[in-house]
Amino acid sequence: MTSVGHDMDLGATLPGVMTAIVPSPTTTRFRNAYVANDRVQLLIAQASALSEAEVPDAWRTAPIVHLAPITAEVDTALLAALRPTAGFLGVTPQGWLRVWDRQGRIYPQPCADLPARLSGVDGVVVSEEDLAAEIAGAQPLVAPGRTVALTRGAAGVQILRPGRVDQVEACPASAVDPTGAGDVFAAAWFIRLAAGDNPVTAARYAACAAAWAVEHHGLAGVPTAQQIEERLAQWEP
Repeated sequence: MTSVGHDMDLGATLPGVMTAIVPSPTTTRFRNAYVANDRVQLLIAQASALSEAEVPDAWRTAPIVHLAPITAEVDTALLAALRPTAGFLGVTPQGWLRVWDRQGRIYPQPCADLPARLSGVDGVVVSEEDLAAEIAGAQPLVAPGRTVALTRGAAGVQILRPGRVDQVEACPASAVDPTGAGDVFAAAWFIRLAAGDNPVTAARYAACAAAWAVEHHGLAGVPTAQQIEERLAQWEP
């Protein structure tokens, strides 16, 4: 479910994928500039907001629900609304950890009351970059019943649970385009967690998915399950 303008044909971009579209005057667009290891991000245009009213009834009982705001366009009230009926509930909260100025330059902001609003969430994937303004790092997001994956690029990922932190190395890759690798990691990790994998095993699987993602541009960076399994079988961290 997303919001796009008339300039975006999701049927052509994502053939075979069911979509629920909220019409918008424009489609959200960013400009990313990479300087050394840092990313400067500009918000060029912002699509309409997404609320509970737009969620199709049949999707409310989905076995996996992934809320992925990028410009705070997803209403956090969806978390409480979907918790009673959804299966696994995962969140990549980067869009709730961003603010931007009049020129569109995006800056990180602290978690503030976000941890309280994440009540009932099963898994969270967040990057060090997302938490640049949070002095406590990912710890505020950790809670009983909720596992947090803190992605750290080439330094791998930390899996945080109450009273425990595990380190998973990054799967070796020849980076071509890092954009979207965290989203691919999150999707793969949530799928494996929902299937019953322990968080560390699931993170190794997701790290292989992310390694594939950084080696390709655009949607070519979304691997199949077979491609992930083959890479996992070859990887000896």
